[in-house]
Amino acid sequence: MTNGISIKRGSTNLFADLGYADPETHLLKAGLVTRIREILNDAKLNQTEAATRIGLGQPEAPSSAATWISSPAGPTSVTSR
Repeated sequence: MTNGISIKRGSTNLFADLGYADPETHLLKAGLVTRIREILNDAKLNQTEAATRIGLGQPEAPSSAATWISSPAGPTSVTSR
């Protein structure tokens, strides 16, 4: 206990620690988003180029990529518009 704050070491899955339903899927999706972001950053793509590569309209790219990955419906939530 430090300054009245209890510290507890978590597991390797934050989503399980926070009580999310299906934490393994959330962890997998978070890893996918991280990897996609790394690839796009390494390729030094601007927003329009990145959106084209992942199949989204340019204004949708920053927020919708994460929404697409984190949605229970998966890709259909963005691509079936």
